[in-house]
Amino acid sequence: KASGIVGESNRGYLAWVGSAQSNPDVVAAENADRKLVYSYFAKQQNTTLDVVEQVQGQRKAAKAGQGEFVQNPDGSWARK
Repeated sequence: KASGIVGESNRGYLAWVGSAQSNPDVVAAENADRKLVYSYFAKQQNTTLDVVEQVQGQRKAAKAGQGEFVQNPDGSWARK
C-alpha cells in the first residue's frame, strides 16, 4: 500500500490502483481472509455481506496511512 500499487477499495478489500500488479498471491490471500472475516461479521450481526463490506470499506479508508490510496464511493482513487 505504501508504494501505491494497491489501495483500500470502497468495499473493504485491497484493490489494484493502476495496471501494475505486484505479489498478486499476497493480495488474493489477504482479500480471501477479509471476506471470511466479513462473512462471519455478517452472520453474527444478522445482516448481509454487502452491508459489512460497505462499513469495512469506510473503516479501512479512515485508518489508511498518509499517502496510501483509498477508493471513493464513485470508484475513483485518491491519496490520503
